[in-house]
Amino acid sequence: MISKFALVALVVAASATSVSAQAKKPSGGSGVAVAHGKCIKLSVRGETLPACKGEVASLTLAGGKIMFVFTAKGNAVAFQGEGQALKPKGDAMVLPISFASVGVDGKTPGVTPATGSCVFGNPYLGKPAKVDCSAKSQFGEISGSFLTDGKPPKAQ
Repeated sequence: MISKFALVALVVAASATSVSAQAKKPSGGSGVAVAHGKCIKLSVRGETLPACKGEVASLTLAGGKIMFVFTAKGNAVAFQGEGQALKPKGDAMVLPISFASVGVDGKTPGVTPATGSCVFGNPYLGKPAKVDCSAKSQFGEISGSFLTDGKPPKAQ
């Protein structure tokens, strides 16, 4: 299971980067949902992180921000974007990424501006859905790819 410490650290770090932006927007609901399945790949600076976990978390933050969190043993990689910027692409949705957060070797995650996108299918349709995220940031190129097991994500 995704460690609560990793989620809390990523949410606190991401929230700290955008307090002024949140103050300008109406507050929205927040929540965490975890989908299970198979992590296809998780990489930082082009290097694949070993032992990528079979779960991905989706967080909805205050102000409508959306974050996807991938984890591997001692590592967490998150991609964050504005929910208002979501666009359909076939049967999937595209989330432009504006921030990335990377915590490696058990260290507190660092947050930096990033450019990229997450393309994801609807995990509530009863069939496997893919989550593909990639971005460029001061951490270099980062990416995560995941395929759900077809069961709905569970609220945490």
